[in-house]
Amino acid sequence: MDPRALADWLKARAATNSGTAPAALVFGNERTGLDDDELDLCSIASHIPVSDAFPSLNLSHAVQIYAYELFLAFGGTADAGDSPTPDAFGPCPVKGEWVPLTRAAADELTADITGVLADLGFYKHPGREVQTRFLRDLICRAALTEKEGRYLKDIFAKAARLGSMEK
Repeated sequence: MDPRALADWLKARAATNSGTAPAALVFGNERTGLDDDELDLCSIASHIPVSDAFPSLNLSHAVQIYAYELFLAFGGTADAGDSPTPDAFGPCPVKGEWVPLTRAAADELTADITGVLADLGFYKHPGREVQTRFLRDLICRAALTEKEGRYLKDIFAKAARLGSMEK
């Protein structure tokens, strides 16, 4: 997604998750961005569309573009001197308690799901690594609670039990 779409997504996530889930922007080098190993550590990837004639940006300029889009998404305006309201960056109240699934828990849940799928014979051809990254990123973007993560794990555990009964 581009910087504006990312800022809007982060704003929506903060509003629905009480702002308790941490987020970080990670920037790569000016010429190549993040490498594949670095991207694998991220749950969301974003880029700034650039011209093929000049495909790189100065890192400080890239950071400023994201900072500006975040400023706008969280209540600032393009008018000079205007700033977001004091509550724009604070937690948004949500009824009940929201305890986010940690990245480690998301990785564990992903391993559990792909393990069940492997046991059921789902991975007869290459592709498990790609699907593992896909599922992990999907789980992270969904911003599951710990309770939802346990529920999803229980669903796949039941599928594993049912699959073992058929053998």
